[in-house]
Formats: sequence, structure tokens, C-alpha cells
Amino acid sequence: IIKNLSIIIKINVRRIDTVSRYGGEEFTVILPEASHEDALEIAERIRKGINNSDFHERKVSVSIGLATYNGKGGLIDNKTLFEEADKLLYKAKRSGKNIVKKGVL
Repeated sequence: IIKNLSIIIKINVRRIDTVSRYGGEEFTVILPEASHEDALEIAERIRKGINNSDFHERKVSVSIGLATYNGKGGLIDNKTLFEEADKLLYKAKRSGKNIVKKGVL
């Protein structure tokens, strides 16, 4: 399942994006130079791609935390952006899964 998830993620991101496995069943996707709208579109493509796939007759869903930076309100570091995405991920999981929770810093 993890291998198939990674394939679906990779085919739904741009060439300049970075995908990595983070922990047991979590992935990170870094979308440089993506607007909030572009990032949301990519996250939804990933979510739908996984939701519509057959994993050896098992239904798999994904919860996504999406944090973007709009450049207003001062500089933030990568750690802050990552922590916000992680908070949103857990909010998505508590909201019933198979959802993208988004936030802008």
C-alpha cells in the first residue's frame, strides 16, 4: 500500500515538487513556488487519486494537512510551516478522514 501511495502522489505533483516518506505511513510534499490555490488543487488531486484507487480490494483514504505561506505578517521558518501542516493533518483525521484541511500563515 505504501508503495502504491507513493506512486499516486508522484504522478499528481509537478516535476519541481519534493515528495518524501515521513514516519510510518505519512508523506510530506513540498510545493515550491505554488500559490495556495495551486497547492490546494494538487492536494485534492492526490486525495482523489488515492480515494479512487484499488489497493488489492482494500479501500484506502488519505487525510491531508496543507499549510501555505502568503508572505504577509513577517517571515516564518520551514519548521513553523511544517508544524502548521502537521496540526492541520490531525485536524483532518479528527474530522472524518479523506479530507484536506488547509491553512495560510
